[in-house]
Amino acid sequence: MTVNEFIMAFENVTGEKITTQVGERRQGDISGSYANIRLAKKALGWEPTFTLEDAIFDALKWDEKNN
Repeated sequence: MTVNEFIMAFENVTGEKITTQVGERRQGDISGSYANIRLAKKALGWEPTFTLEDAIFDALKWDEKNN
């Protein structure tokens, strides 16, 4: 998932447009990060049950209740 894909999901959940500004990579920024949940499924029998949008919605709901 890219940062832009996450931003689009957040906008879909909130109905609000996020203003972004693309700039040069900063010193120390990594070029990429990758994850694969197959090991978690194989070793622990775990797999996600929420979509990204569900997780964003729940996180916002929790934050609203607790802050």
